[in-house]
Amino acid sequence: MKIKHLLAIPFVFSLLTNSFGQNRSIHFEEGDWNSIVAKAQSANKPIFVDAYAVWCGPCKWMSATVFTNDSVADFYNENYVNVKMDMEKGEGIELAKKWEVRAYPTLIYFNSNGELMDQYCGAYPTQQFIEIGKNATNPDLQLATLNKRYSSGDYENSFLLEYVNRLAQSCKDVSSVIKEYFKTQPEESLIHEENWNLIYYYLEEPQSETFKYFETNQEEFGNKYGKELVEGKLKGVYINYILEPSYQNKFEEVEKRKLDIASKNTASSKAAINEADLLIFQSKSDWDNYISTANKIISSRSDLGFQFYNQIAWTIFEKSNNKNHLKTAANWAKKSIAINENVYNLDTYANILFVLGDKKNAISYQKKAVELAEKTSDPILDELKENLKLFEGKK
Repeated sequence: MKIKHLLAIPFVFSLLTNSFGQNRSIHFEEGDWNSIVAKAQSANKPIFVDAYAVWCGPCKWMSATVFTNDSVADFYNENYVNVKMDMEKGEGIELAKKWEVRAYPTLIYFNSNGELMDQYCGAYPTQQFIEIGKNATNPDLQLATLNKRYSSGDYENSFLLEYVNRLAQSCKDVSSVIKEYFKTQPEESLIHEENWNLIYYYLEEPQSETFKYFETNQEEFGNKYGKELVEGKLKGVYINYILEPSYQNKFEEVEKRKLDIASKNTASSKAAINEADLLIFQSKSDWDNYISTANKIISSRSDLGFQFYNQIAWTIFEKSNNKNHLKTAANWAKKSIAINENVYNLDTYANILFVLGDKKNAISYQKKAVELAEKTSDPILDELKENLKLFEGKK
């Protein structure tokens, strides 16, 4: 799923999907959007759009295991005009903006006139995917209906809560609805679990009264929901706040915001500044300072997981040809493997070793990655096999 910052929306993967005896799949129409709408009008059917990107692992998983399920195929072929659309190519680029596609895969349902009925993001197993398709034609359950209620001024407490959660399922912006919802909540109720979940998953505005209350009372929230979760939430909001001006190259404002966050003098604020710097140096391709900042983070933290080490190692592998940089990245990848050996860090380490000229060990680690991917039916298996051929000189 590609988004600017991670949303805590779970992707559901099932390795228990029964693929035996399956020989039908969803029929996807060809053509531009206008021709798809014309076909839908002619057939008097709604439209299902699989909005995907070619690099997206969950998209590949759905294509391979869900769209090829007989029950799924029968339901969608009978009830929808179906289309797969690469949102990063051709007409898809503009439609992604129009439809506000912010993550992949996004599953979008339109009526036969091309008007939005419903939308979800993420990968779903067969039965849930069919259920979503059924609900999409029910006006009582459609996102479009909720949109109309909100636009008409329905700010009733329970409705706003329902609407926030439904927007989040669609990877839509929830900020304005969150703001209206928290206006209905007395401060003392913010620590209730229902409100904590909304704060944790969706609240992103550090200047809002709700966030200020949460920040001021972080110890109380930490005692109830865990210090690590609370500090992680604070850090994430601080990072986004610091980085926001950098998207318009307003780096003087970035420095002002860093001073603002530094004044809080907490573990969360210090970690946020370092991690924001890491992303800024990455955007500037300043790999010396990127590595220096990464090492500063490593030296100040004992709780870094395998994902962190793998991500920084892969970033250097992709972006820098400097051998010293790559040797540092190799050590990070090795650290990631030591914490939790998996398909992705094995592949990272193998790629770095290959570039550094250690073909023997590159092949060895890539074979491990392939073997593990075969056991887990990982969607990047084919890519791993192609890399292995390259390392072995067979490609």
